[in-house]
Amino acid sequence: MAKVLRDKIITLLGAGFLGYYLSISLLHDLIRNNLLKLLPPINARHLPDSYVNIMGAAIFAISAYLLFNVVLEKRSFKLYKKSYLTAISLLIIVPLVIAGVFRVHAVSLVHKAEATTPKEITIRTDREGDSLMFAVGTSSATGVAKSIFFTEPLLDDFGKGIRKMELKEAVSSEEQRMDSSYLTMWIRYEIDGKWYSKILSYGQSYKFRDDK
Repeated sequence: MAKVLRDKIITLLGAGFLGYYLSISLLHDLIRNNLLKLLPPINARHLPDSYVNIMGAAIFAISAYLLFNVVLEKRSFKLYKKSYLTAISLLIIVPLVIAGVFRVHAVSLVHKAEATTPKEITIRTDREGDSLMFAVGTSSATGVAKSIFFTEPLLDDFGKGIRKMELKEAVSSEEQRMDSSYLTMWIRYEIDGKWYSKILSYGQSYKFRDDK
């Protein structure tokens, strides 16, 4: 009995470490993308990756426990029904709990950053013709869009105004209505040595934030 218990503990630890390292490499994007689906429209580039690793370790460890009971111990479901149901429940509940904690933590980090004074604000026009054109050939030219940069002491006032803005529509970069004229504002924050940015746009009577 002691040997079986020892083997089970070793199997669980091994599976947990395997899940942890796979979540860093092969399964990282899959787990992270599913976690990001639970977030509101925020910039997710600098959110902590530790939840991805914890998720991988937990799923692999619980799955290993079930497989050990079925394959190695060959436990009867009727005799060990409670044990099986508990493991299956954990396989569902634990990832949901981790995802919930990740969402709360991510949103709190963003709110904390956006509560500070921006480090840099840039406004750029995307209207046709609002650029400086340079000839690159006899029949072609390239343009440089006009941009406005705001620095201190206006940053604090702009930051307060941005926090009062109402979000009307959130879209990804692929869904932007490039055929319409709009203004785009990039706001960069910095907190705890890390930067965070948000993008606000206005055009044709709609506002949206693209943070993806």
